[in-house]
Amino acid sequence: MKIVLFISFFMCFLLGNSQTTTLSPSTITTNTSVGTITWNNVSNVSANGGGVSETGNMAKNEISYYIVATNFGFSIPLGATITGIEVNIRKSAQPVGDGGMKDQNINIVKGGVIGSTNRKDNGAWGTVLAYTTYGTSADMWGETWTPAEVNANDFGIALAVKKTGNGTKIAEIDHITITVHYLVALPVELIRFDAELEDSYTLLNWATASEVNSSYFVVERSFDGIIFESIDFIEGAGQSSIVIEYFAYDFRAYLGGVVYYRLKQVDIDGTTEYSNIISLTKALSSVRVYYDGSKIQIESDDTITDICVYRLDGTEVNINSQLLTGLYIVTLNRVGTLKTFKLLIK
Repeated sequence: MKIVLFISFFMCFLLGNSQTTTLSPSTITTNTSVGTITWNNVSNVSANGGGVSETGNMAKNEISYYIVATNFGFSIPLGATITGIEVNIRKSAQPVGDGGMKDQNINIVKGGVIGSTNRKDNGAWGTVLAYTTYGTSADMWGETWTPAEVNANDFGIALAVKKTGNGTKIAEIDHITITVHYLVALPVELIRFDAELEDSYTLLNWATASEVNSSYFVVERSFDGIIFESIDFIEGAGQSSIVIEYFAYDFRAYLGGVVYYRLKQVDIDGTTEYSNIISLTKALSSVRVYYDGSKIQIESDDTITDICVYRLDGTEVNINSQLLTGLYIVTLNRVGTLKTFKLLIK
């Protein structure tokens, strides 16, 4: 009678990790679809502290043109998921007094088109240059986004200002940045890791729901749960979006006790992730059946009177012969009790 233990673990290495990228624009232009007041020295907006872009003197209720910042140079991975966009603008209004200055429009630019969602802040601009943040890590600005759209040169931000109150004032912008929040899928989504203990080997099985740049898997074994050794290498699928099943075998014969397994996944660039550790316990047995590379070996505390080895088709083979790879059935007559073992030779 065979002894079988079956343990299954469901897990994921990681579905993905959150990342952010913050960049400044390379292209600054104006757009006259709103307002009447132009912006000067617009290229200064590309760098912090490199001088300001300013409007001309603005009287009460006058609105500026859009200043449009694009060509941020993002290179978000094409498989990533965009989760939010933040815009930071370092701005001020001069001189002190003479009424106020407020946002008129703060709009995202997608595909070169100024969007309709307005994220303006109704507060007055200060007289000292300071950053104001528009949007959040979860704000999509009323749009759906692909990495390619964010990476495009025509992605950016457009803003216009309005003078409030009496007197005249100029608006100043020193710097603009955009921070893109996104989720990057890690190499492998592992959904199952199983171990099945047979009489003469352990069958290990795992399944992946998806793979990105997956190179190979390493099956590792330990007898103390601390020190692991590699016992098999299985090539990964590389790129996959369907469920794939993998199998490996541990032919190390042991009389009984606890054995531990874990799975290491290696990405094409050498990045590694480990699964949870699983363990199997085999009851102590006085019979040990294994193949030493040239013939079947039987170790038993009791007298074995008959030994028969069969292929799966029922053909009997010589116990002392060198066996081909495959699954064999070994029957032992041990003190009047017939025992059957499966022996897998790889």
